Amino acid sequence: MRMTNHDPLPWTGERFLPTLDGNIAFEHLHRYALACLLARDKTVLDIASGEGYGSRLLSSVAKHVTGVDIDEQSVTHATRRYPAANLVFRQGSCLEIPADDGAVELVVCFETIEHVDDHHAVYREFRRVLSPTGTLFISCPDKSVYSDAPGYVNPFHVHELYLPEFVELNRAFFTHSTVMQQKIVHGSAICPIDDADAQHCGFVGVRGNAQQMHVGSTLHSGVYNLAICSNTGKTAAIASVFEGLGLHTDLELAFRQLQAGG
Repeated sequence: MRMTNHDPLPWTGERFLPTLDGNIAFEHLHRYALACLLARDKTVLDIASGEGYGSRLLSSVAKHVTGVDIDEQSVTHATRRYPAANLVFRQGSCLEIPADDGAVELVVCFETIEHVDDHHAVYREFRRVLSPTGTLFISCPDKSVYSDAPGYVNPFHVHELYLPEFVELNRAFFTHSTVMQQKIVHGSAICPIDDADAQHCGFVGVRGNAQQMHVGSTLHSGVYNLAICSNTGKTAAIASVFEGLGLHTDLELAFRQLQAGG
């Protein structure tokens, strides 16, 4: 991981900044790239918006975006750094979201619920602010892979979830949920060159070496669990590869490409 000098917000060790490089950048930017696919022409709420870069990405395709963060300094910084007619930042908590009932069509909440003990209270707030046809796109670390396997304790995390717990939590509040996993992969990507072919291309996960190969339809030991939840219909799973564009130096290019992507 690399960080440039003169960061407007202090590096806390937990909050992602767009000046960071390495795995943490790939993880965060990839999630927001997929969120942009869901956000087009919608009213969006970005919970724990932090520095504001993710809300800014979403605003490039959404009708309107509200970034909410509990930290006043982050809200002030994001408001100054990312001025846009369809983007506002407000101070607030995922337990008391500053939004009216049924006011948004998409709630984006990445790496947040593990910082709160009462997950049911958070999901009740999600349901409150979402319209009846709204969608939740959420992610959190998988405790078995993120913490248990390496024997790691993140001092910022209060209540991490195992995958079955995450699945049950989504089912308790939403009729439909599509669960995916994310991890950093150092390897080779093979993809169709035609967009039409790519839309009908299934995911094939391969791991192994010159002596043995395992081929399957899922990732092995995904570090982060993601879910797209709604009460109106099941959303198709999204399998994708995130290719860095120089990361922080090319964020504006990424904005333009998302806008042109349709």
